[in-house]
Amino acid sequence: MKKTLLVVLWLTAQLQSWGQDTYSSSGRKKQLSNSSGFDKSKLVYGSGFNFYAGNTTYFSLTPVIGYKIVEPIAIGIGLGYQYQHVANYPIYNRIRNTYDPYTLKANYVSPSLWAKAIIYNNVFLCAQLERNIVYRNDFEYDNTNAIVEKNVTIKSNSTLVGLGFKQAISDRVSFLTSFLFDVGNDPYSPYRQTGNFTYDAAVVVGF
Repeated sequence: MKKTLLVVLWLTAQLQSWGQDTYSSSGRKKQLSNSSGFDKSKLVYGSGFNFYAGNTTYFSLTPVIGYKIVEPIAIGIGLGYQYQHVANYPIYNRIRNTYDPYTLKANYVSPSLWAKAIIYNNVFLCAQLERNIVYRNDFEYDNTNAIVEKNVTIKSNSTLVGLGFKQAISDRVSFLTSFLFDVGNDPYSPYRQTGNFTYDAAVVVGF
């Protein structure tokens, strides 16, 4: 956990240093605003959404809200939710010496802290600290070799860093695509299943 916090703090420091100078469309430096107080025009909010159905049903919703602390940098919080349903998953039956179909179900809840900063045109650097909580069913054998279903809860931490691309939809609304790697070392991270890689797509206002 200490390594995770150090990585996030280091990235935040780098983002702040890169954000000291901002540029107009002509390439000239602009003076940063010295105004203080809350500015609702600096709010950043939106959500990602994904769904597909078949033998595997998947649904995800990832609302986020944040604030531009300086012009190219936004920080905020998020709350991700995922649901997975896998039908006809084969599990070996030791008694009958066959594979029987079972249903796997999982719910993922992932509160997060995040930071994003435009570093070149529409390319941005992103970092995200997640707490992952997974509620799912599992199967094991009892003393008679019968298959027994049980419910388990798995908790883990993930430190995601990577690059993203911003596509403007309107003056205030953008479509963001992020490609992220989990640089943490938690063996229970859900990203271990995908080679520590994940991607995210969201529609966001204000970034």
